[in-house]
Amino acid sequence: MRNAKEFGAAFDTTIWPHIPKEGEISSEAIEQHPFHQLFSSGNEGLQQMVSRGETVLQYMRGVVNIHVGNAVSKTLKANPGFSPPSAPVKVVNCTTLTSEVGNALASQQNVSCSLMFSVLSSGSIKCSMRSCFGKPENPAAADVSKIALALGGGGHKCAASFVVKTYNDFLDLFE
Repeated sequence: MRNAKEFGAAFDTTIWPHIPKEGEISSEAIEQHPFHQLFSSGNEGLQQMVSRGETVLQYMRGVVNIHVGNAVSKTLKANPGFSPPSAPVKVVNCTTLTSEVGNALASQQNVSCSLMFSVLSSGSIKCSMRSCFGKPENPAAADVSKIALALGGGGHKCAASFVVKTYNDFLDLFE
């Protein structure tokens, strides 16, 4: 861990050289930037920004829906640190939009929580969990912080994560 002096030196050598100096940014460069052009074109520019944002959201919803459709229901094995949830866990391989996918899965009826996993470059498997713990509309929801803590990770009641070393360790999490 770096001390404050080392951090300051790293900041000075890596960040400061890239910050433009006074006079290096011309008004012409600003006026050519696409966002400036959108902002300065009034309602038409605003409509273009909204349209682009809607396109991004539509794409994201599509990615989430694909992951939700690929999820499978599993039952967690008992562990000395926690009792397995009574309701199934929705499990899916997910490397992008993890929170959004997890929240969509965890909010389904009769689901205790969601578990999104991805294989790291080391071969370990990162597991991220989401839950609707504490919400009256989902009484089956699990406290995922207890599960993650028992498996060497951490988090809070509605979002937590842990890492397992091998694929076999991952498979051993389930009945």
